Amino acid sequence: AYDMSVWNVAQERFFYDLHPEAIEPGHRNTGIDLQAVKKGLAAIEGYFARALDALLGEGEPKGVHPGLRWMLAIQVAIQWMRTRRYRDVMVELSEKTMQAHADELVQRNFPDLPREHYPTVTLKEHSVSALHNQFFFDQDRWEQLAGVLVNHIWMLVVNEASVPFYTSDHPVVRRANLPDD
Repeated sequence: AYDMSVWNVAQERFFYDLHPEAIEPGHRNTGIDLQAVKKGLAAIEGYFARALDALLGEGEPKGVHPGLRWMLAIQVAIQWMRTRRYRDVMVELSEKTMQAHADELVQRNFPDLPREHYPTVTLKEHSVSALHNQFFFDQDRWEQLAGVLVNHIWMLVVNEASVPFYTSDHPVVRRANLPDD
């Protein structure tokens, strides 16, 4: 769970915005749109809406056409990558990897230095969105995630009740298949 204001419950404001300090100084005043990723993700959502409309417009459910299933898997992978949890995991993974490299370099070059004197590696806060945003431009990454998703059992539910059903910003539910289920 994450602490959120009422305003930020449905969408965290400025979540994808690049911080100006994350841009190389020589490029800061060149007209770079700090909200380019958010705008790109909005365009992707338009494609997702059309794929979803195609799925829902097929009449009686009898499975999802493989091409449509792949398109939906790509969209779900991107939606999952958009989450705060994904960002937090990628930051942790990056910091731990960089820390391991730094520790190894210190150990090689200063073998007598006590561990408590090793440097600590952390990402600066203004770098976090830049790290997260780079994954949206990595087609291999989202296709690899989609390849995993497309091979899972899917259950799609359409709410036809008069009471709306709201989802959160974490749109993917992951549940392991347990042998006793």
